Amino acid sequence: MGRMLATGNNVAGHTLALAGEANRHARGCCAGAYPITPQTEIIEFLSAFKFNKGRIVLVESGQPRRVGKLLEQQPFVHSSAQVGNVLRVMVSSELSAPEKAVAEVIRNHGLSALRCTTSKPSLEDVFVAATRARKDAA
Repeated sequence: MGRMLATGNNVAGHTLALAGEANRHARGCCAGAYPITPQTEIIEFLSAFKFNKGRIVLVESGQPRRVGKLLEQQPFVHSSAQVGNVLRVMVSSELSAPEKAVAEVIRNHGLSALRCTTSKPSLEDVFVAATRARKDAA
């Protein structure tokens, strides 16, 4: 992983983007950022930020790593994060029944899920999606 110098304006832009993303999911977030003039860098960052339009599916499995790697290869999956035996999988909001789509992929590849249910995105989900998008862009 490379290193990057984060300027005050870059950090302010990232803070505002995360707050905006959290508020899209009605989680409520308040952020204050004191930009250093000129603010052009903040505007450029926010205009390039891809706000997530995803839903969260909780997947409980005895093989969370294998299931996570499988799901991350699917075009409708934005990201996944493992917490114990549970995966928090961010999927496209265009899926009408995301838990069924995820369960079907798992089943079709000979793996099993003990539970697949939808959940509201947490602030951590937003952060994971934002930092992964930043890594992918680098």
